[in-house]
Amino acid sequence: MRKPLFEIIVSTITLIAVLIALLQLPFGINSYDSRVTPVMFFSMGALALASALVLRHQYLRGVKNQDEDTYYKGFFYWALPLAVYALLVPWLIAGVLNAEDVNTFGALGLSLLLVSIAALGGIIALAVFWAPVEITARGLWRFTVTRGKDGQGQLVAGLYFMLCEAALIVGSLSATTERVGQYGHAQLVQALLGLPGDYTVENPGLLWVTRLLFILMIGLPFVYGQYNKRRLAAELSKKKKR
Repeated sequence: MRKPLFEIIVSTITLIAVLIALLQLPFGINSYDSRVTPVMFFSMGALALASALVLRHQYLRGVKNQDEDTYYKGFFYWALPLAVYALLVPWLIAGVLNAEDVNTFGALGLSLLLVSIAALGGIIALAVFWAPVEITARGLWRFTVTRGKDGQGQLVAGLYFMLCEAALIVGSLSATTERVGQYGHAQLVQALLGLPGDYTVENPGLLWVTRLLFILMIGLPFVYGQYNKRRLAAELSKKKKR
């Protein structure tokens, strides 16, 4: 098993950056000080970025070396957030995050929750937003280098994931509803289909774009499946002629 050099470097840089940021907060202030919010945002953002970088690196190594214990039993996914939280503790005990309705114990619990959300948020952001872009770029590179002989599946998968993301983002901007849960989802589907319901169309143009994107989401897998079948049939036919 190789040493987790990349993970150690990323974790060390993250902890140093968080510590430097925290040192900008003198003991004796509270959460109403204008310096507290930017420092906390920076610290949580640094943790989220580090979590995403570690996951991406370990995933790529796992793909290349499937027999290697790449993930180190998840050590960095819980050790790094705990280390960041440990750095926060002196400032939390000093009351830096205290407010009228939040005492020291409340700040300790709230910060632990924020650290957990930041670590998970970085992983989710990587999977939802960055991964489709990288998959598409890698697929396009392989498709270009091999002159169309390889990378088609990866390119199509990446583009399809990006299409799904675009449909969800544009859809959320085109119509809204005050309902929540399954009933709220049903209202947005009714807006998509043009049926009457308890929703508000924020932008009719974006709503039509959303409809087009959803049609592509449904139709493209079928089109690509048919294309793939014909391509495989053509390759088999060439082999038989030889």
